[in-house]
Amino acid sequence: MRSQPCSNALVIAAVLALLLQSLAPPGYMAGPLSGGEPHSSGYALFNLKGCVRLAGGMRLSAGVDNVTDRIYADHLGGINRVRGNPDIPVGERLPGHGCNFFLRVDLEF
Repeated sequence: MRSQPCSNALVIAAVLALLLQSLAPPGYMAGPLSGGEPHSSGYALFNLKGCVRLAGGMRLSAGVDNVTDRIYADHLGGINRVRGNPDIPVGERLPGHGCNFFLRVDLEF
């Protein structure tokens, strides 16, 4: 049995999420509805992912997240509250993940 590529729906969803994030106005989290949270800067990441459906309900996926190894801080990533950390001052957002690679096998049964 020949392998088949997976749907492009994952690529479309990732591009849509990036576009929606980039449309948020500056200071989006500021104001009475923000709960007093500090503003987060916007960022864009370049991720690659591909998958192949194999025989027997198996799917093999591989990819690279944050291809350009961009330094960023996710708004929900957390805030450093630990004193004595020379890399991240207290009250600063924790940095996001750097470039990482993954390989995954899914089996449907």
